[in-house]
Amino acid sequence: MSYLWALGAAICTLLLFMTLHLYIKWKSPTHLCSLISVLLSTIIYVYGMVSMNSTMTVLSIPFLFGGVCSLYIQERDRIFWSIFVTPSLVGFAIIVMEYVTGFSTNFLAYLSLMLFSILISIHYKKVLNQYLFFTFAVTFLGISCILGLLVIVYPFQLFFLLHTAFLICTIVCMFFFYFDRIIAKMILAQYGSLLDPLTGLYNRRFFVNEVTSKNNGTSAVIFSDIDDFKKLNETQGHEKGDEILITVAKIFKEVIGQQGCVARYGGEEIVVFLPNGEAIVSQLAEQIRQRVSDETVATLSIGYSTYGTSEIKNNIIDYSDQAMYMAKTTGKNKVVGYGSDRIETLMEGSS
Repeated sequence: MSYLWALGAAICTLLLFMTLHLYIKWKSPTHLCSLISVLLSTIIYVYGMVSMNSTMTVLSIPFLFGGVCSLYIQERDRIFWSIFVTPSLVGFAIIVMEYVTGFSTNFLAYLSLMLFSILISIHYKKVLNQYLFFTFAVTFLGISCILGLLVIVYPFQLFFLLHTAFLICTIVCMFFFYFDRIIAKMILAQYGSLLDPLTGLYNRRFFVNEVTSKNNGTSAVIFSDIDDFKKLNETQGHEKGDEILITVAKIFKEVIGQQGCVARYGGEEIVVFLPNGEAIVSQLAEQIRQRVSDETVATLSIGYSTYGTSEIKNNIIDYSDQAMYMAKTTGKNKVVGYGSDRIETLMEGSS
């Protein structure tokens, strides 16, 4: 039995250090509240384990739920305060009642936790029940409370053992629930530095790295610019401009799919790198231009270049940009290609 309690204490301590790491890294009010709640949970749990006070150990669970669940909830939502503050107040109230009155409040503690597990499962199912570990944790907590009530009425060793086992299972599930959140945050932080926040496309730095590292004999680059975008912002407002930019980005992603990398190069410029797109680049560029013209109030000037010669290899983005400029200065809403067989033509036309 002592091994189970020690396992629970170890997991709570590990959660505490993980929460502290998150707070040091992001330093947000949400992480501070989570840190405080998990800290209280760990202190109460360890104290209950050392003093052999099962009530204290059980009452550490609401604080654990509050600390972990707060990372999945937005601060502005009432749900955050319901999950964090309410369990904490209930836990403190039961602890104070036990020490002030001198009577055992095991029954009240188990009953409160069972009610807590039912309410949190029902009220927040749309928010949190989509996570498997959370569902398991709430279920195990409810079963543990029922077994705890049975221990009070029928003090059998088997019931106490099962009650402890399910309580530890609850803590283990909350650990994995929390660990999933940490992984998600790390992935978000990693990709957040590579993505444009408005369109969800890759940013310029990532795009240039992709072209530099993966450019080969069959690669191609598409360079596009939304025609008269500044005028559109001035006449219809920046919100409308952002809306069009998001729609255009969506069209790019739908047309390109897994064939290449789509990025926002800057302002209203959207670019595409196709590692093996030399044979299809012109068709894809025309398909994008046509869809933008049909589905939005904007049009695109698009230029593209293929790997072609060694001259283009090292300047494939610049030549695509020049081809786009040619499209813009010769009527807009068109596609112009800058391949190895078009260099002279384009350079003469731009002079």
